[in-house]
Amino acid sequence: MIEGSAAGANSLTVAGGADGTETIDIADSRADALGLDTIDVTTQAGASAAIASADQAIEQVSTTRAQIGATQNHLQSQSNRLATTQVNTEAVRSRIRDADISEAVTQRTAAAIRNQFTIALQAQQNKNRGSVLQLLNE
Repeated sequence: MIEGSAAGANSLTVAGGADGTETIDIADSRADALGLDTIDVTTQAGASAAIASADQAIEQVSTTRAQIGATQNHLQSQSNRLATTQVNTEAVRSRIRDADISEAVTQRTAAAIRNQFTIALQAQQNKNRGSVLQLLNE
C-alpha cells in the first residue's frame, strides 16, 4: 500500500513497503516563489527583466516536472516489480500446495496397496492351512 504524507512544506514522503520510503522534494512553483508576482512591464528594462524572470521560472518548473516524472517512473517500476513478485509468490505457493496434495495421494495409495497385499497374504495363508488340514484328514 502506498501512503503519502506531507513531510515538509515542499516534500512528499511515499511509503512503498518493505524497501522503505521515498522522499520527493518538490521545488516551490508558486508565482511569488518564482519571482513572477512583482514583474513590471511598464518600461523596456522591466519588460526585459520580466522575460528573464519568466525564462528562469520556466526552467525551474521544467526541472521540477522532470524530477517528478523521474520519481513517478521509479515508483511505477517498483510497483511493477512488486506485482511480479506477488504473482511469482502465488505461483510458488500453488506448486507447494500441489506437491503437498501429491504427497498425500501417494501416501494413501501406498497404504491402500499395503492393505490389499496384507489381505491377499492372509487369504493365501488361510487357503494353505485348509490344504494342509485336508491332507492330514485324508
